[in-house]
Order: sequence, then C-alpha cells, then structure tokens
Amino acid sequence: MDEAAAVLKASDDEARRICQEIRRIGGADRVTFGELVKDEIVEQTFEALMGTLKAARKKGFITFEGELLLMGKHDATVISVTPEGASAEPEPPAPAPATATGGYAEAPTEAPAVRKASKSSNRSDDSSKFHVDMSYINHRTGEVDRLEGRKSVLAGKVDGPAVAHSASVKHEDGKWKVDTSYIGHRTGDTANLTRKEDKTDDAEFADPSEKKFSHQELKVSSAKPPDVDPAKREQYLSASDFESIFGMSFAEFQKLPKWKQQNAKKAKELF
Repeated sequence: MDEAAAVLKASDDEARRICQEIRRIGGADRVTFGELVKDEIVEQTFEALMGTLKAARKKGFITFEGELLLMGKHDATVISVTPEGASAEPEPPAPAPATATGGYAEAPTEAPAVRKASKSSNRSDDSSKFHVDMSYINHRTGEVDRLEGRKSVLAGKVDGPAVAHSASVKHEDGKWKVDTSYIGHRTGDTANLTRKEDKTDDAEFADPSEKKFSHQELKVSSAKPPDVDPAKREQYLSASDFESIFGMSFAEFQKLPKWKQQNAKKAKELF
C-alpha cells in the first residue's frame, strides 16, 4: 500500500471510529460538540478532531451546522450520526501472516527457559546444580594493592602506600569537609562560562506576531523562508489559517500537552 492510499485508509478509519465514539458518549446517535471534545478517550485518540469531523461529514456519516467548531463558542452545537454512519464499523486489523504449516504465527507468551553454564562454570556432584568458578574475582581483588591502583594514579606519586585522592575528608571532630577546588579549576576562567554560547548561531528570525506565511511555505517539505524560526513554524500562520488547519485557536493549541502539540504539528508537516 503506497503512502497516499495509507493516508486515505487512516482517514476513513477515523471517520468510522468517531461515529462509534459519538454513540458511546451520547447514548444515542447525537452528542454536543462540547461533550465530544471534553471526552478523555476522544482527546487521546484523535489528534485533529475538527479534521476528523469534517472527513466524517464528507462521507455522509455525520451532520452538524457550520464549517469550523471551536471549544467554548460552539459547545452547544449538535453532531448527529446518520444511518449510514451508524452502520459504519472500522475495518478489523489484518490477520497475522500464515506460517508454513498453514496456521498463524503467535508470539510466544514466555521465552523458553535456557540453562546455560558460563565458561567458568562446572557441574558439581549434584547434577541438578552448577558450580560457578569465582576465582577470577580473587585474581582482581586478592591483592590489596590492586584496589588502590587507579586511585593512586589520580592522587599522583606519594611516598609510602598508595593513598586515594578524595574530594571529601573527614576530620577528627567527625565532620566532613568537601574539597571544591575542582570547581575553580573548571570555572576559574570566566571565558569557559560562555564558550558554548560563542558557538551558537546568532541568526535572527522574524517576529511571528508581525510576519505571517502560508501553510505551504511553512511545510517541512518546502523551502523554508530564511527568516522563519523552524521551531515555531505554526506561529507564523494567520489566526484564520491556524484554526482552519488545526481545528482550534492558537490559545487552545497552547493548552495541549507538549507531545500532543508536536504530533499535531507533524501531521500538518510543521515539525
């Protein structure tokens, strides 16, 4: 199935699904826009609810007045399911591919237990148990000096036994003193504080409140105008274009969770 066909099928499935949700919420074949848009399941299922409603009406599944429904302003608008929409059911998922034996492949509910002995493991006299050779641990920790090997390198050469360098020291009174000299080593040079800032791009973008572009100009697939901030493409749409594309005002859009905003922008090629 090519990309265009997949998009059409997804739109058709959503149009059928919204009919089911309307009947679930209203308990019949009608519901108000306010009840629909505030339903938790609908909110989590449909990224662009207004677009789905328009698609369902175009297919003859539902009817409602007006072209653009907005939260608060059109909460009392009634959305009715037509007889055709009442009988519309989403297509069932495609069956799993058949196996060579003619059945259907099923994911194993639990991975088979595999008893595998490590290279250093040997069976003990009891055949039901394994004995794990842990001598390699002694090889690394049997000699006490090995424990301080790396620490002594960090501390530098000192006379006598290796002494680990530590950022904290415990005094005789039982209190700990923390050595913060490493902070000065990292930030003593004030130039270090803005080193990353010097590498940032000082490009200036147009103010979205003053300059607007068409949806086509702002799409990711199009050549972006040089003065458009790529992280704020949707803000360069006019108020009417924004409501027509997203099915809500910009103020309502900002109230959505961040992940839902990003999904909506991806669907409109603005992210």
